[in-house]
Amino acid sequence: MLVTETKVVTNHYLSDCEKQGVGSEQSHIRFDTLSAYSDAANEMDVRDMLKSVAQMNYAQTSGSYERTMWSIVYCPEGRCADFYFAENYEHSYGLLLLEKGGFLK
Repeated sequence: MLVTETKVVTNHYLSDCEKQGVGSEQSHIRFDTLSAYSDAANEMDVRDMLKSVAQMNYAQTSGSYERTMWSIVYCPEGRCADFYFAENYEHSYGLLLLEKGGFLK
């Protein structure tokens, strides 16, 4: 496992390895779009940013439909996160991150 510090992740390799940068053009566009946000943002702003780059907003190829399966908005101060599944950004699953590891629903 290679660990890389980043504030944004999409579907391509970020770690310094032989696969670095491997991923779809769409993944790189979505990564660059998210990385360009620099203003302060609350949890709802971050959710909206993630929704704006979900795969449903991009043209599909070869008759297939790719979708963003999960997105997570972290709140470090509250040690919690909102988990969004299958591009449904209207409903979140709340996760409470515990001090000693694990999570509560």
